Amino acid sequence: MRLLLTLAILAVSVCEVHAQAPTSCTAPCTKSQLLNDVQTLFPDNTVGAITPSILRTFQTNLLNSSMPTAPTGTGAFACYTGTTGLLGNCTSPLGLSLGGTGAITQQGAATAVFPAPTRPGDIAYWTGTTWATVQGNNTGSQVLTESSAGVPSWTPGAFPSAVRVGDIVYWSGTGWVSLPGNNSGTQALTESPTGVPSWATYTNGTVTSIVAGTGLSGGTITTSGTVALNVQALTTSLPGDVTITNNTSYFDGPSVSQGTTGTWFASGFVTLVDSVAASNVFCKLWDGTTVIANGRGTIVSTSQPVTLTLSGIITSPAGNIKISCKDITAANGTNTVFSDTDSNTHSLTLMVSRIE
Repeated sequence: MRLLLTLAILAVSVCEVHAQAPTSCTAPCTKSQLLNDVQTLFPDNTVGAITPSILRTFQTNLLNSSMPTAPTGTGAFACYTGTTGLLGNCTSPLGLSLGGTGAITQQGAATAVFPAPTRPGDIAYWTGTTWATVQGNNTGSQVLTESSAGVPSWTPGAFPSAVRVGDIVYWSGTGWVSLPGNNSGTQALTESPTGVPSWATYTNGTVTSIVAGTGLSGGTITTSGTVALNVQALTTSLPGDVTITNNTSYFDGPSVSQGTTGTWFASGFVTLVDSVAASNVFCKLWDGTTVIANGRGTIVSTSQPVTLTLSGIITSPAGNIKISCKDITAANGTNTVFSDTDSNTHSLTLMVSRIE
């Protein structure tokens, strides 16, 4: 019995020796070290060889190898460090290719993104492919202009210094120029044929002469005199009857010779009678070419003459203004007359007046 007990104790001692875990890597561990620990710490078909201590050690190494040990704050980035491929806290600024600026200060970030400034007042602009700068204008006498390609630049002498109240700035073709304000109150702004403005002294204008134009009489007046309205008015009446001898042509009644210039108002009337029976007549007021007005009348019987009145305006008449009529009744074409029915010689009258 004593021999068997000794052998049992020996067997237990041997098993305990075999159950001791191999030495693991020290965190942080590389990927290859962790994989090696998996093979050595967790061998296949080994009963009782995996202990809680082994699991805790491996899990601690795994966490410490895959995550930074002490986050620096909310939003901090983890970076692969060295040549081992291990994660750790970022100690260098993220570059432009990773979405960073490659800098840890505001000025450094601006320098990385924008061109380096050269003097105070530099202005950054986009060229279409990159950022560029226009050097700041430190003279105080330039303005920023832009080319048709969108490239800004400073234009020297863009706004001249003020001289006095009311100064006017104008473009000379090459730059802005100042015209001192007019503080006298007796000058007017004028401009030369080349577009250069200037102040010119003016005086109240006076009339030295008046010339009588169309439709006026009198003058020319230089000191005193009279200009009168000169309205030309012409009136004519037929002294007796005019017979219409066919029913196809117009026959002239009263007519005036007014000339071919100016604008004229014409008004007249004619009385017509048929010696046989009722008839119809057409009449027109015209200058031989252009009809000013026209009308139609009916002679209801031999004892009932008809009077037609026509009026209108014409400019630059081609010939004498007149009233012409024709009988359109076939059977009576030789019996109608322009008639002075009451023998007062005013039943066939035309009046014209020049109005312009």
